[in-house]
Formats: sequence, C-alpha cells, structure tokens
Amino acid sequence: MTNSLIQVYLKDVNLKSDERKRLYKEILEKDFFGERDKYFQRAFKRLMFEGELETYELLLSETDELGIRRPNNLGHMAGAYICLASPLPSVDFYQSVLRRYPYVTCLDIAEAAVRYIDGDSSVSSDLILRARCLIEAVDGVAAELGKDFVVDGSCYARIFGGFLSNVSYCGSSENCLFPYFLPKIDASISSFTGQAKKLMDDYSEDLLKQLFSGEANHPTAYLDEEFKIFFSRYVAREYTSQFLSYLDGVYNAISLDKRIQWDGAKILCSAD
Repeated sequence: MTNSLIQVYLKDVNLKSDERKRLYKEILEKDFFGERDKYFQRAFKRLMFEGELETYELLLSETDELGIRRPNNLGHMAGAYICLASPLPSVDFYQSVLRRYPYVTCLDIAEAAVRYIDGDSSVSSDLILRARCLIEAVDGVAAELGKDFVVDGSCYARIFGGFLSNVSYCGSSENCLFPYFLPKIDASISSFTGQAKKLMDDYSEDLLKQLFSGEANHPTAYLDEEFKIFFSRYVAREYTSQFLSYLDGVYNAISLDKRIQWDGAKILCSAD
C-alpha cells in the first residue's frame, strides 16, 4: 500500500451527512461499473466519508510476488467512483478527474452510466443528476482531446432508445436522461455511425413504430408528459431537418388511420 493518501475532496465539506450515507448505500448496492474486488468496499468507504484516495492511477507502481502491478482497489473505472462520490455533482470537477484516464476508459464510463443508471426508476434523483454530469464530462474530455464523443460512442443513441422503451413498456419516462440530452441528439443524429446508427436504425425505429402507431405496450404511455412534449414538438416541426427526416421516415410509413395525432393538448390514438 502506498505510504500516503490523496485528499480528493475539500476537508471543510461534511462528508458524513445523511445524504452521503444514502448515496454510499445506493452506489454500493448497485454494481454499475463492473466487477469489484474484496478491497473495493473499504477503499470506496474511505473515499466517500474521508475524501481520501490511495491513488488516481489504475495500476499502482508496486508489484506482487510475480512482478504484476496491483490494480486500484476501486477497479478499472475508479474515475467513475471518484466522480459519483463527490460532495456535489459538477461537470467541471468530473472533467478534471476523467482527463487523468485513457479516453477509451472514459467512453466505457459514459456507456455504463447510460446502461445502468439512465431510466432506472429505482435510482435517486441525486444519482441521476450525477450520471448526467458524468456523460457531459466525458463529452467535454473528448472535445479537449479533439475527439468526437458522438462518433466514438453510442451514448446518445442509447439514451433515445431507452426513453422510447421506458415509455412504451413502463408507461413512464421517469429518470430518463432524454429530455436533457434531446438538443444534443437532435443536433447530432446525422453524425451517428457504427453501433449508434445501428441502434437508431433497428432498436429505436421499432420502438417508434410501436409508439407512433398507437401500439405502446403500456396503457399510460401516451399520458407521459415528456413523450407528449417530444411528439408535440415533432408535429410542430421544431427539430433539425435531419431529425425530422428520421422521424418522418417512421411516422409516414404508418397508415393514416393508425397514426397517433396531436390535438394541441394530448395525444390521440385511432382507438380513442
């Protein structure tokens, strides 16, 4: 073990508040970012309540008897836990942490945040906000490196698909990040490639067909406020030409008698 610990968070902050105890329990109970070794809980508890970290590095300089460098006790996504455990969610602070790590690791962190936190109704609003800041921070790190987060990852496509899935199957978009990232999705859809484009062309398109044809799987889907806003803005032609073209391709392929409609206040289905 290293001889000294790094003070990550300011000491004048109350790191042992009831809110932090709840956050600690929530993160510990949900395995968001891969496997944890037997030393993880002790290291994370020290980070959470003392603000101390053994090292930022993913591999320590010391080696075992086989000459293999010991991994960080927080795992290969240590950066994610350092961010999530911060006293307050902050894109700027998260970026200062994440720029220490390989870009591919940052992409993995953002993808995991979307896969395991976005749209989970059991997750607290605090953790949802932290996940949102985490994704924004990775986008910011990509920009600093001259990379294109939209092209290199599939986060925004997953956020769109997750929103549609939650509305169709759960009847609610509670805890979905889509409303916040809609402007980004709207502006960047033409840049989607690889896995992101495949998700839009297959997964999201199928869900849109369900929803636009009045065949949502949950009876309250068309009462969801965020979906109503999304659809009303589509009808009002408020999106970019690229996003409108994508949505038109799905909506116009549905027969007129089956398409959902907007009456200015609510969504109407053919069965209504």
